[in-house]
Amino acid sequence: MNNTIVIAPDVVALRELSSTDADCSTWRTIASAVVFELLLLSPAGVFAGTAYNTGPLTFDSTGQSMWGPGTAFSKSEAIFVGKEWINKTANIGDIAGSEHVQLTPFIPSIQISPAIPSVELTPFIPSVQISPAIPAVFSPGIPAVCVLGVCTPAVPPKQISPAVPAVFSPAIPATYSPFIPAVFSPEIPATFGDTRTGARLDINSSGKVGLEFGYNINSGTVDTSLAFSALADLPTSVTRMQFVDLGTHSSFIDGSFRTQSPQLEAYMSGILQLSGAINATACGTLLGCETGTAPLPGANLDQRILSIDPNGIKLLDGLLPGGEPVAQVNLFNQSLTLEGGASVTPPVVGFKLTGPLGLSIVNTLPPGPTLSVDIAEVEVQVPDIATTGNRSGNTLQGSGRDDLVTATIDVDGAASLLGGLPPAGINVAPIDAGPFKLEISLDVIDVDMGPALGVTQTFELTPTLMVDLAFDRAVEIAGTLGLQTVWSGPWDALPEIALLETTEITPTFWLDALLSNATGLDLGLFGTFDFVKLSATGVVGGLEILDIGPLSLSALLGLGDTLFETDKIGFNVFEKSFALGGFGKVQGASFSIAAVPVPAAVWLLGTALGALGCWRCRTRAETVPSRLESRSRCG
Repeated sequence: MNNTIVIAPDVVALRELSSTDADCSTWRTIASAVVFELLLLSPAGVFAGTAYNTGPLTFDSTGQSMWGPGTAFSKSEAIFVGKEWINKTANIGDIAGSEHVQLTPFIPSIQISPAIPSVELTPFIPSVQISPAIPAVFSPGIPAVCVLGVCTPAVPPKQISPAVPAVFSPAIPATYSPFIPAVFSPEIPATFGDTRTGARLDINSSGKVGLEFGYNINSGTVDTSLAFSALADLPTSVTRMQFVDLGTHSSFIDGSFRTQSPQLEAYMSGILQLSGAINATACGTLLGCETGTAPLPGANLDQRILSIDPNGIKLLDGLLPGGEPVAQVNLFNQSLTLEGGASVTPPVVGFKLTGPLGLSIVNTLPPGPTLSVDIAEVEVQVPDIATTGNRSGNTLQGSGRDDLVTATIDVDGAASLLGGLPPAGINVAPIDAGPFKLEISLDVIDVDMGPALGVTQTFELTPTLMVDLAFDRAVEIAGTLGLQTVWSGPWDALPEIALLETTEITPTFWLDALLSNATGLDLGLFGTFDFVKLSATGVVGGLEILDIGPLSLSALLGLGDTLFETDKIGFNVFEKSFALGGFGKVQGASFSIAAVPVPAAVWLLGTALGALGCWRCRTRAETVPSRLESRSRCG
């Protein structure tokens, strides 16, 4: 039914041409169009095929910049100062002798008595003829005689005496004495033995002991892992020169990405790496040797002694449980804390503003132990944002946030100091003199609230499976001019192709990944609530040597400390979309499609239509002049 509907306009055109004057070229054009439509609609044009599935195609990219195309700026250098050795060996003891030593010499065979040859004892006596041979004696034979026809029979000869052979005496062989061979002593081979004796220890060792100084810098990185599969419904064969669709489409199986904001670190590490083994050998004369091996106590220590990053200076980072440093001095992550209080004796009211490194900037409290309450605090820190992107449809999305500036008002402390309410918490500074400071805080109820300014990052990755197709025979590709042997573009958007002959197609897959980075600021209000909270800090010359807590009963009960948190108002300060690179190419399995000739029935139909058109042209050309002549005579 569909074939009839599509071809109908051309049939109508043929009918219209049959009633008008048309040249042969017009007829040939219409005939070609009909043939082309029949080729497209012919059920024999595309033959049943097979499903093409590459399986998982994995693409990985590491160390790419989160700000623009290309790899992230990254540099790491290290200098080692110390001693390093590889496969050094020390020997203790010794082993004398050899594994293969001649113990007795080789004794050759010696002749003891000579050989005694055989001697002729009696000579050889030959045979002697005793009597001669006597031949046999025969009577003479009488032949037959015939006289006048009367014959007498022949008389044959007869043996009178038999023959007597000659008589010989027997031959007597010579006799000899027996041959006596020479007598030799037996050959005695040399004997060998293992004469090794003693004991030896071989100590093999490798190690590295000293200090390593280095730094690491990166401008912000993106690491990505994506998995696709390429699918197609491939025909095993198609009609030659007919455009066909290979039915290509891709499937986004899985993917993820990880981002890390810029980092800077310098460090000094202590290195202690030891490994080795003891090989023991003990030998006894004629007993051989026995060996044994035992590993040496080893060590593999790479401990950061001092590390510096924008957040602070850390001493023996990661040594304490939980990966915490033994001591830390904040650099950029600093806070300003305003306290109000009074000295113990005499009671003098004052204020204290504590700044970076725990040092007092303004302190109107008298020297000595004081009791105080927190009023407000402002904290500035360097954002450290790491995000993980997860699949959402055909894209990967991830976001992260970190505080930049937070300002908090201690509501209960301000109410106690300024509103005259009983204090709900108190700070005790038993030591606060010069570089030395020890402070203990206890809050029965602690309510803090204020604004927070943060840095946000939102990433979206849109991957597209691309392909480079290589044809071992030139083909026609829809939308291009001339014959082609290669094509590149999205696997899902492969145009129709027409084959001139059986063709092998080799796909090489790659990714076109578009990464969008939106980095901005946000502002919101928050409030926290704790009860029965305890903390203690100790600072010496700006170096934090004691940091306990804060410990709170609400945290132990699992109640959390969030009192409220408003929606944040945000705006972008950097927004860019760019191609994320670093992905390798994956070659897929090649496949072949056979090109078969155009069905003969179609060509016959086209030829017949063309011939019919030309015949009608000639007939019309012959009849038109005669009609004109007839009309002239009638006029």
